[in-house]
Amino acid sequence: MKKLLFISPRNPFSGRYSGDVIRAKQFTNFFKKNYQTTVVTIDKINSKKKIGKIKVITFKDKNIIFKLVNIFFSLIKLKPLQLGYFYSKELNSYVLHNYKDYDVVFCQSVRAAQYVANIKFKKKILDMGDL
Repeated sequence: MKKLLFISPRNPFSGRYSGDVIRAKQFTNFFKKNYQTTVVTIDKINSKKKIGKIKVITFKDKNIIFKLVNIFFSLIKLKPLQLGYFYSKELNSYVLHNYKDYDVVFCQSVRAAQYVANIKFKKKILDMGDL
């Protein structure tokens, strides 16, 4: 079975009632039928767990000071401020070290696409439904 890396800035399994979270959960439930799916995301704690057939790896969200610093650097680099707010150094490191183990990388939003923007890969998919 082919492997899919699903990158999401918010945990699809958090129970949060938000359009992007609900859509991400629907995507993962669709993908698990044909792919061995791994979700990497930002949440309240670092964890690795299996939810049904889906492997979920979460990286701890940083505090507001860290986020404000990242937003400031995004502003200086003339990039969208939301990229700084949803940036995780740990998530970025995971993607850079593991993306080659997957057949497809799916970025759930432009916030998630920042993690694969500079890598050359055979199949990268970006969901632009949030724009």
